[in-house]
Amino acid sequence: MKNKMRWFVLLLLLLVKLVFGKKLENGIILATDKTFESIIKNTSFSFIDFYSPNCRYCQQLYPDWELLAKLYNNTDLQIVQIDCLENKKIRAKYGINSFPTLKLLSLSKQEVPAFPIAMDMVENLYEVGNIDFVGERNIEKFVSFLDHHTGIIAKYPNLKVLQIDDPIEFNKIFKNSNCLVLFYAPWIDDFKNRYNNYYEKLAKKYHHQNVIFIMVDITRGKVSELATRFTIANYPTIVYHLQNNTHNFFYKLIDISEENIIKLLDGKDAGQYEFFPKNDNTHSFQNEQENDDDDDDESYDNEFEEYAKLREL
Repeated sequence: MKNKMRWFVLLLLLLVKLVFGKKLENGIILATDKTFESIIKNTSFSFIDFYSPNCRYCQQLYPDWELLAKLYNNTDLQIVQIDCLENKKIRAKYGINSFPTLKLLSLSKQEVPAFPIAMDMVENLYEVGNIDFVGERNIEKFVSFLDHHTGIIAKYPNLKVLQIDDPIEFNKIFKNSNCLVLFYAPWIDDFKNRYNNYYEKLAKKYHHQNVIFIMVDITRGKVSELATRFTIANYPTIVYHLQNNTHNFFYKLIDISEENIIKLLDGKDAGQYEFFPKNDNTHSFQNEQENDDDDDDESYDNEFEEYAKLREL
């Protein structure tokens, strides 16, 4: 009886180690040579990023890996990273010669024998399948790959940013709302990942300020007429529509960064300038042409002060 109790306690301690002995960063499980085997035995599937901290492509992958951890949180699929420069044992075991190398490990448990059980037998209770991910590295490809091999469905978050490609739908929202519109191209790195970019994060942060965040992909739909209407010549460009009871203000921002968008939303100078959309009837001004007169600084300063005051309302 004492022997059975002893082995039961040892297995319980092992279970605690398997469940709690893992380090997390933004939902990603960070493995080491010492913890790797126990981590992959913690759930049915593990998608592993074998990386080098000095690898530029590994650094570019990180935002997608962070998002995957959110999409598969509380499922039987865990998202894992292991630094192969620091953990050479696991690197050698899996034959990792290039970075990043992505592997899906699947776990199947063998039949558990009756007590008592020797601790060195625990390692043999599991079989691990190993599938390499090969192809373009992006969220859509990762989700498709994981769906095919695991059957586990990604849990996409609710997005605050509206993706609009139809001018009619755009006009319905834009005409009567405060809107921050990002005209972008899908190959721009900052906005490749729609679910995990700084624009989406800012939309969540500023959702209480009655501003609708919109993204317009210039390669899709009939958006060329929107680009013409707002004289969009460079990508990315932001158009900010701000209105009160009597006026509609239109501002354009070319130097796009998270810091500048925050300044714009907070009523500070981020390098934005006022302009008037072509053939637009949503404002009270008569001049339909963009005002590029650099000599009219005093007029611009007055307009910007009015804009800043409006943001405080």
